[in-house]
Formats: sequence, C-alpha cells, structure tokens
Amino acid sequence: MPSRKELDPLQFFRFSPSLYLAQIEGDGDVYLRFAGDHYRQLYGREITGMRLSDLLPDRSQANPLRRDIDRVKGTGRPVYREDVMTWRPVPAPVHYDRLMLPLTQHRDAAEVSLLLGIAFFRHRDGTPWP
Repeated sequence: MPSRKELDPLQFFRFSPSLYLAQIEGDGDVYLRFAGDHYRQLYGREITGMRLSDLLPDRSQANPLRRDIDRVKGTGRPVYREDVMTWRPVPAPVHYDRLMLPLTQHRDAAEVSLLLGIAFFRHRDGTPWP
C-alpha cells in the first residue's frame, strides 16, 4: 500500500476534476481533503473540507459509500463500484464508476488512513455527466 508522499499530484493532474482525497478520522468519519470540480457540480457546492457525515447525514444514503470505505479500510485493497446515485434531486439518475484506493500517511504504517478515489459520472445512455 503506497503512502501519500509516494504520489506526485502532477501525474494525476488531468484527472483532477474526477479525483478526491479523503482522510479517515479516528471516529470513522471521513474528511475530504480534496474533491475535484465534478463533485462540486454534482453536489451543487464545494465539498473540499467537508466531512462525509455533514455531506450525507442520512446514514442510509451513504451506505454503499460507507461499505466501500469500510472494505478498503479493512482489507487495504482497492474497491471498484458501478452504481446509480438515487439521492440527487434531478430528473434523471446519475450513473457512476468509482475506484477507491487505500493509502497510508507514512510508508511504514500498516493501516489505511487515506483514500484516493476517482469517479466518472454518466447519464443512463452512457454519455458523460455533466
């Protein structure tokens, strides 16, 4: 499992609108250290600096995401999901493909403390969203 320091953000720059970097807090909540422009468009506001519990306070809405976070945290392995967002108040659902990767703060650490994720959003017909 790589550490955060082993990643060069410039290597990912072209994907930055679709990327997020999240820190797992001691209480199990997740703090969004960075969320690209696509997330701001999706949520209708800037979400960098927010906690998952503030962003999606209804735990039932966050279940697939929380399950994936718990899985990455527990196994130290990447998780991939294809799904549909049903919580968005829009006329048509937004489909997504998401890859969540485990990271540590320091190379010697064995536990997952950060998540690097990328998601691609699309309409039902497969065309990119937004």
